[in-house]
Amino acid sequence: MYNRYLCIGLLLSTFSLAASAQKISIQQAGGIGGFFAHQFAGFNLVNYEARLNYELTPASSISLSGRVTVGYGENDYRKEKKALDSVLHEYDALGVGWGSGIGTFVSYNFGNAATRTAYKKFGGAVGIGFNHKRGRRFVDSTTIWNGSKVRLSGISLDTKFNFPLRNTSWTFNANYTYDLQRYNPDIKGIFSIALLYNIGIHIHETTGISRHQRAIRQKQIRQENKEQKLRSL
Repeated sequence: MYNRYLCIGLLLSTFSLAASAQKISIQQAGGIGGFFAHQFAGFNLVNYEARLNYELTPASSISLSGRVTVGYGENDYRKEKKALDSVLHEYDALGVGWGSGIGTFVSYNFGNAATRTAYKKFGGAVGIGFNHKRGRRFVDSTTIWNGSKVRLSGISLDTKFNFPLRNTSWTFNANYTYDLQRYNPDIKGIFSIALLYNIGIHIHETTGISRHQRAIRQKQIRQENKEQKLRSL
């Protein structure tokens, strides 16, 4: 008797896990962007995001994402620039002017790109997470002994606007990180934007038939209809 209930429980658990697995998907996006803070700004030449989705509906999801950025920007904000300082610091692991970042976010996604099969023209996302950014710069208070590192870590608010371009999906991403580390007292937070391509996401459901093949098939159907009408006369 108990074995029967145990078997039923195991079967229900298996069906539940299988149903949940069908709602889980992985999405990726890549592009370029920029970052802006007090006396620290530049371009993110590499902006990559991987996202683990849990589908709520065919066009909405909750996701856990990870983001990596690498960029280069203006690094010398001193009134009197001293070439010697730049030479002494250029062998740092990140190099003068280079910056990198890593972050993780929990987001609610809707519409376009919310799931791999949403097939919507427009959509977006709102999320919160933790972001870390580091780089190099020179300011008036910087000396060759004091160093020139920039380090920011803190709570991050993230928003996205997803839009179509033909049958592909793109995202405009805006993000603000409030710095809690205070390694650089003059930097309270950092704002970043990005233009991302959502890899493998389509606006219209694909049928696997090319436009040329579809035209040939339509022509064949018209010809078959004509022949059928002639036979009926």
